[in-house]
Amino acid sequence: TPAVQSAAFRSDPAAGMFDVWALCLQQQEFFERGPGKERFGQWQSLAVDASKNLVDDIQGIAKTVTGDEYDQVKSGVDEWVDANPIETVIFTRESTAPLTAAALGSVSAGAFAAVGNMADEVRDLSARISVYSELVPKQARWQAALLLTSESGGVSFIQLLQDIALHAERMEDIVAFLDSVEVVLDSMPALISAERTAVMNDITRERVAVMRDLNQMLAATLQAVDLERVAVMDGISAERIAALQDLDALAARLTEMTLEQAELRINDAIDHFYWRLIQVLAALAVLLAVGGFFAVRYLANRIGPIRT
Repeated sequence: TPAVQSAAFRSDPAAGMFDVWALCLQQQEFFERGPGKERFGQWQSLAVDASKNLVDDIQGIAKTVTGDEYDQVKSGVDEWVDANPIETVIFTRESTAPLTAAALGSVSAGAFAAVGNMADEVRDLSARISVYSELVPKQARWQAALLLTSESGGVSFIQLLQDIALHAERMEDIVAFLDSVEVVLDSMPALISAERTAVMNDITRERVAVMRDLNQMLAATLQAVDLERVAVMDGISAERIAALQDLDALAARLTEMTLEQAELRINDAIDHFYWRLIQVLAALAVLLAVGGFFAVRYLANRIGPIRT
């Protein structure tokens, strides 16, 4: 569970998808042919089937995202998984950075347009808190079961419960046997009391250890949630500041463009005014020339008869 949380909650949704894809394939290999192939004994098929179902689910998502390039990308993921198997039950893994870089390099930019919408959901704090709230109690129960298993000398907790059920079916035989040794038990009250005290002390110690581990896990989870909240708030503040800066730059650019357009329009108006003024002056000059010409002709005609 921590491994898939670390993979799925990566900031880049495409990288998160490749990381989860590789993890599912590594898990399937671990339980089918790797060191975990006999981890669960007679229940091994449950682990194998669950791993296959997870692989089918993530590959269905990958097909939707990568489209026609799915086969090429799958080949690269399979090669990386073959070269980087999981060796321990705590799922210690190699970094998938080389796989992500190679896969993203072989896929066209448009193939991940659909993944872009996943980024906000993956980074959303409320979604992460919901996931943690659902999984943390389960992890606590699993850790408690592992603790009980280790304290019982490696015997499966489920196996212990089944053994108790089998013994319960034979309780009548046990009661009959106890009746036959009642005389012996009556002679050993001190021993029985001591054994009972020892058993209760062991149970108390185990209970205290379980509660201590649960408290530590809860504190670690709350700390992780708090760190996620701080990181999200910092990211929101940075994005808001960047958005305001972009708006300021946009407003300044629009103002500058408006002033430039106004200046151009004013220059055009002035040019148009001067052009019209020149046209009017030219027309006036022509009219004055024509009027002068006719005035000269008129005066010439008048002066001629007077001189005669």
